[in-house]
Amino acid sequence: MSTDVTKETPKGRLSWVIPLSEVIVAVAYLAIGFSGIADACKNFDFEGMFKSVEIAIWFLVIATVVITILCFVPIFKSKSNVKVAIWNIIWIAFTIYSLI
Repeated sequence: MSTDVTKETPKGRLSWVIPLSEVIVAVAYLAIGFSGIADACKNFDFEGMFKSVEIAIWFLVIATVVITILCFVPIFKSKSNVKVAIWNIIWIAFTIYSLI
């Protein structure tokens, strides 16, 4: 007589990764933006300054899209992460609308 017990991986086991990755992305965004602005200010290149800010914003949008997709993967999914994903979708829509 054998008993076959299968263990399911609990949903949301790694849900703590999403807030951590959002903090890492925010710090990287600020670092990219600051370094671009600092380099442009050294050369008095105002066009380069705006271009570096635009690059930093696109980095933030792409990273937020990746994080939003990860929010719906079952191992990362939790109630709070779904709320974060909904907010991210709204934020991405407004940000892309303002960039275009």
